[in-house]
Amino acid sequence: MRTVLICASAMLLCACASTSLAPREYLDEQTTATITVAAQPLIFVAQNSAPITRDSERNRDYVELYGLDVNRMGTHRQFIAVLQWIPAEDLAGTVPTLELGMGPDTLQLQPTSESAKDLGIAQPLAPAYSGGSHWWYYPADPATLRRIAAAHELNVTLAFAERRASYEMFSDGRAQLAELTAVLP
Repeated sequence: MRTVLICASAMLLCACASTSLAPREYLDEQTTATITVAAQPLIFVAQNSAPITRDSERNRDYVELYGLDVNRMGTHRQFIAVLQWIPAEDLAGTVPTLELGMGPDTLQLQPTSESAKDLGIAQPLAPAYSGGSHWWYYPADPATLRRIAAAHELNVTLAFAERRASYEMFSDGRAQLAELTAVLP
């Protein structure tokens, strides 16, 4: 009996772990696009970033990266969506180049000029941390998303015209990104 309980518990834990990796899919009701997004983002914290208040990790400068697929009537496009929590300064109208440091290699991605709604994303992928949070979208393809998911080292730099903001890994969502790439067409 004890062996059966241990096996059942192990199977339950494995089932819970596997579902947390599966991408989530939803229909954007305003654009009628089907959005498939990695279950968890990759989260990065600003290098040398100190909390604004001593007790609050949440008030640091974070960046979240989401891998996603937008399906509009059978036409699939992939993106990396970036959410910057608390920008260091007012960035209205400026969109950075996204630089992904992967060990000795750096991948530079240019933002799309299309609005989120034009891409098929009228509803945010996740709640924004504050009113000053910014969403940006970078065209990608399945090979690029797989490359990011497989990177042994990963850091992010947002390269604005007059400044650069560098971020290091805080919460690793590469396994969830790999699961997303497994279901892409």
